[in-house]
Amino acid sequence: DVKYVEHVVEQVQQYPREVLLDRGLPDIPEIDEGDDVATLLVDFMDDEPPPFVPLVTKLLNSGEAMILGGPPNIGKTWAVMDMMMGISSGSYFANHFSCEAAPVLFIDEEGSRRGDWERFQMLLAGRDDRSAVEFPVRTKIDSGIRLDDPKGHVRLARLIERYKPGAVFLDSLVRVHGGNESDNRQMAEFFRIVKQLMNTYATSFTFTHHIRKPAK
Repeated sequence: DVKYVEHVVEQVQQYPREVLLDRGLPDIPEIDEGDDVATLLVDFMDDEPPPFVPLVTKLLNSGEAMILGGPPNIGKTWAVMDMMMGISSGSYFANHFSCEAAPVLFIDEEGSRRGDWERFQMLLAGRDDRSAVEFPVRTKIDSGIRLDDPKGHVRLARLIERYKPGAVFLDSLVRVHGGNESDNRQMAEFFRIVKQLMNTYATSFTFTHHIRKPAK
């Protein structure tokens, strides 16, 4: 009942914090200044945020997250590698989508050094045999980074601090966390960590993800 709730709130507000604690109620956590203040719409609209920067036109903006999903062995890693080449060089993804130039960080927990070397070799050949020096892509392959592990979280944060990528690619989603992907709470906590990294370092995240056919 709304009126009952309002009545309870009014009664509680009559007492200072010390009295509430003396009455055996749970401790009230401290909050930062401004955490209990909301922005009026007119003020919100007067403070225009910076416009989106399209890293890949119509597909990925700076500071956003994307999951590229599909069945195993369909070419997801090839696709994100070509996207890395487009972003890092400020050219094109899939020879069609224009890209904004930005450094790239590639975390590969799915593949191998040899497999990635061969893929990049073929992608460079497909871009008129351009030199790898023209593509500021940093790779971290099979290093055991997991974002739901505090150590893994710090390792990735330090890599981003050091190299300042405009885009971070992680292959694959299942390899960089240890949670149950069917558990909404666990995945919500995982993506809370991702969003924190994105906001702190103003970078985008792209994951590959295996989508298997449901069992019949």
